[in-house]
This record gives sequence, structure tokens and C-alpha cells, in this order.
Amino acid sequence: MFSRYMILIVGCFSLISPSLWADETVPNKESEVAAEKNEQNNSETQKSTEGDAANLSKSRMALAPQKIVLFKNAVKETTRTKGLFAGLFTSASNPIDLELIAEMQQFKWKHADLPETDEVLDLLGQVHKRIKNYHAAALDWMMLKVMYPKSSLVAAANKQLKMLSEDQLEKQATVIEQLNKKIASLSGEMAQRLGTFLEYVATFKEENFAADFRAECVSFQKWNETYSNDDAIENTIAHLSIFQDNEVALFHFNKLLALYPASSLRADSLLGIASIERGKLKL
Repeated sequence: MFSRYMILIVGCFSLISPSLWADETVPNKESEVAAEKNEQNNSETQKSTEGDAANLSKSRMALAPQKIVLFKNAVKETTRTKGLFAGLFTSASNPIDLELIAEMQQFKWKHADLPETDEVLDLLGQVHKRIKNYHAAALDWMMLKVMYPKSSLVAAANKQLKMLSEDQLEKQATVIEQLNKKIASLSGEMAQRLGTFLEYVATFKEENFAADFRAECVSFQKWNETYSNDDAIENTIAHLSIFQDNEVALFHFNKLLALYPASSLRADSLLGIASIERGKLKL
């Protein structure tokens, strides 16, 4: 009797098991198909996003020449060279001048690879000069020479630098001369020339140029993709920051120590920190 029941139970399992197993395997296959489909959709979405980004970048690049024309017209239209009230249009508080400077500074780094950007640097120099920020103007024309050494505007830049050295920046004439000599010795690709030049700036203790040079170093760090001596640029920023605020300088010296443990400039950073700390004790 017992053996009959056992045979019956085994028979039932033999009938039921295949269908149960089939039910269990179906969801697994469906999951695999769904996962593959999801992966395919993600890949297509990523390709679409990359394509959109590339198209947007391409369309923005296509607008660059039009922006240069816009800058040239705007600078020309907002320049006042005649009349009793000319001084009213050459103030550092003139909104259009500040707006033009901000727009052209952004353009300069975004389109640095475009040869025509040399015109934007020349325009920057003109606007800085007319608002009487002569140190910034001098730097604009020096950066033009560094970034675009074969530009037809180099001669005009040299003329402007000579005029500033003999007039408004007469006290900094020696500094400008030394910087011009350094520029003349530069070689390599644009990033190499810029990095070498900005490194050299750290050797000058010239407060009047500090803020503008520091701003260029910060912008260069964001733009740079090939110049390997990033620690040297950080060191330059730290030294130039001393003229701005000791705490800011300390941050950048410590940043160099934290991010570049193998840097040959660690000793210089430690000396910079020690110098600032000693200065605090004297207060």
C-alpha cells in the first residue's frame, strides 16, 4: 500500500516539475532581454547626448567670427575721443566697458586656438587703456605676443607697450622690458609658452601687476590641458596672492603641498608659509 502511494507521488512530481521549471526560467530570460534592451537604450542615449554636445560646440565655434566683429563694433561705438565730456566715457565704472572686458576675457580662453582671437586681445588692451587700467592693458598686449607670436598685431602691441613704458607705466618700464625679453625667448606650443611666461612672473615682486597676472594664472589653470608644470602655476598664484591677502596666499601654498607631494617647489612653499607666519607674529 505504501509503495503504491510513493509511486503515485513520484508520478505527480514527474508531471508537475517540467512546468514549474519552465515557469522559473521564463522570467530569467525576460530579465536578460530587458537588461540588454536597457543597455542598448542607455548607449543610444549617451551617443545622442554626445552628438548634441558636439553639435552645440560646433555651432558655438561657428559664431566666433561674428562675435569678434561684434566686439570690434562695440569698442568703436563706445569710444569717445572728442568733445568736452570725453572723460565721462573713460571711467572704470562705465558698465559697457566692464561688460566688454568680461565678454572678451571669456572669449579669449574659450577660443584661444582661433588665430583671430589676437584681435580680441588687442581690443581688450584698448578698453583697459581707456578706463585707465594701464597695467591690465600692458598685460593684454603681452599676452597677445605670447599666445600669437606670428600675429600681424604684434607690432601694434609693441608700440602700445612702448608708449605705456614712456608715459603711464614709466615706473614699471624696467619690468615691462624684462617681460618682453622673456616673451622673445619663448618657444613651443601655446600652452608651453603661456605656462613658461606665467611661471616667470612669480620672480617679480611687482604689486601693481599682481592682481592681473594672478587672474591670468587662474584662467590658464582652467584652460590648460597639456602644460605639465601645474605646480609651478600654483606656486605663482600663491606668491601673487600675498599682495591680495595672506590667508589666500597660505591656502595656495598649502594647496601645492597637498596636491603635489613630489614637487620641487615644496621647499619654496614652506618658506612662503613661514614668512607669512612670521609676519603675523610681528603684528
